[in-house]
Amino acid sequence: VSKSEQMNIMNIIYEKQKEWGTGSTIEEINNSLKKIIKKTGYESEKLENCLNNEKIENRVLNDRIEGHKKYSISSTPTIIINEKKYEGPNSFKDIEKIIKKNI
Repeated sequence: VSKSEQMNIMNIIYEKQKEWGTGSTIEEINNSLKKIIKKTGYESEKLENCLNNEKIENRVLNDRIEGHKKYSISSTPTIIINEKKYEGPNSFKDIEKIIKKNI
């Protein structure tokens, strides 16, 4: 997958977070995520490998724990840019503006 395809998939995941992130179990969340990703043409086997990768799972969990400790993150989406916390729903364009302003 090219970098531009990766960014496109990440944008779709971010934009559709309310659709896939509201399940009551991890299986429900993953199934919703799989449906969204399938529409992008991304190989389902690669997504399965990612979702079942314990190393990635531990990294995400540890980042979440560290983020909560350091920045008092308790909800998503929360984005940290240059040590400043941005909470609540922001469009990709909003985040892009914030990043460009901080470069």
